[in-house]
Amino acid sequence: MNEIDYSLNSLIKQYGGFGKIIKSSDFILSFICALLFLIYIKFFAGADAGNFTKDLASDLLNISASLFGILFAAFAIILSLSDEKFMKFLRKHNVLDKILLPFWFVSILYIITIGFNILVKFFPPDIAKYLMVFSIFIFSWALFGTVYLVNDTISFARRRADYLEYENEILEISKEESHKK
Repeated sequence: MNEIDYSLNSLIKQYGGFGKIIKSSDFILSFICALLFLIYIKFFAGADAGNFTKDLASDLLNISASLFGILFAAFAIILSLSDEKFMKFLRKHNVLDKILLPFWFVSILYIITIGFNILVKFFPPDIAKYLMVFSIFIFSWALFGTVYLVNDTISFARRRADYLEYENEILEISKEESHKK
């Protein structure tokens, strides 16, 4: 039996690799946010920057944990709205993997953000303010990724509606294609 690789690494390769991820708009916007935060704490925050970052780490920890939970709920809703025929249809046309990767990747980013913000709380304020630059980068990447997930979810709903409208025709064409092979 031919085994299918469902790992994150395999999905990233199907997406176009890490190069495509680094060139994505959500990655670039996140980098800009982190850079702006670094400029702020370096030149404008003053002596209170360390305490500010500790408070910010707590806030980002709470927000990340909440968004992580909402993300899983959205994914569960999408899966519950799908039937076996529709999932096979999406898989056949390489759409399912394009929907799964962002959910998986953004979930991992939120987990990294949660862990990193917990760690930041244990560092002295002078070090924590520079560690927060990385935390801001990962958090904003996950947040922008979540915005794109909303778009993917809407796209999924539209595909589902189209599929339901033309289900009989799609099944008939699929049967004809399998008879040709």
